[in-house]
Amino acid sequence: MSDTRTIRLLKPHPAQLQVMREAERYNVLTCGRRWGKTRMGGELAIKTALAGQPAGWFTETYKLLDGAWDEILETLNPLGDLIDSNKTERIIKIRGLGSIEFWTLKNNPNPGRSRKYKLVVVDESAHAPNLESQ
Repeated sequence: MSDTRTIRLLKPHPAQLQVMREAERYNVLTCGRRWGKTRMGGELAIKTALAGQPAGWFTETYKLLDGAWDEILETLNPLGDLIDSNKTERIIKIRGLGSIEFWTLKNNPNPGRSRKYKLVVVDESAHAPNLESQ
């Protein structure tokens, strides 16, 4: 008996498709407020975790982090008991696959130190004044 579960991912708009097609090792996006940067980053993190790899999500404050956390967890909700999430530790694990770890940059000189990620998303980097030194 198979256990098939379906999650709904973003249908990228043309500009997002272009970004995904032309992605390199390092990518920086400067787009308008409603372009979908956070949503696209979340979906890339989800795809990385579903592929069995670890992803890291970094943003300046807990308030910004909470929005991404909630959106990613809501997208993964159909996986039900395959999801282990710990909001205190800021990690979402997909049983038998990968994970997404969440970090704030504020008052944290070495977030994610000693971790290895297949994908790193730095959301709202303009709010992180010391990003280059982290």
